[in-house]
Amino acid sequence: LLDRFIEISCSQWGVITAKKVIERSPAVDRVEMIPDMQQHYPNGSGWTEHPVIVGRHTSRLLEIFVVDFVVMARHQYGNYAVQHILQSPALSGSTQGCNALAEVSRILSTSIVTLSKDKYSSNCVELLLVRGPSAFARSFAKDLLSDRRLEELLWDTYGNYVLQ
Repeated sequence: LLDRFIEISCSQWGVITAKKVIERSPAVDRVEMIPDMQQHYPNGSGWTEHPVIVGRHTSRLLEIFVVDFVVMARHQYGNYAVQHILQSPALSGSTQGCNALAEVSRILSTSIVTLSKDKYSSNCVELLLVRGPSAFARSFAKDLLSDRRLEELLWDTYGNYVLQ
């Protein structure tokens, strides 16, 4: 599934499967890395909670997230997969996830206003500003104040939400 993740997450019904893959990849990583934890899978109610382990599935997912963020964020259905990854504990609960957020923030720094004005990617930018590195949000605010971009976002239908 991860090899065809973009194709799957950019289809109307496939995005539902993509969300399940995102939700379950940390649990699968735990079982693969520590086989004696098999009895605790899938960490549902009544099961013991274990810290997020970044294994090969989550690593691959984070790699896809960084490389194809813009393509997926601008897509009608792919943006939901990006939002789900941004809300995933695999992203904020691990060093590798924080590094992926920092890399996406660095890549987006040049096209943030354009993405903020897009119907689909504006939702992803909003989440990235909340869940991403604080330096990214500060840099974004600084760029807006130094250019005439503030007014551009203020009067834009979708950019206005990001600005708020």
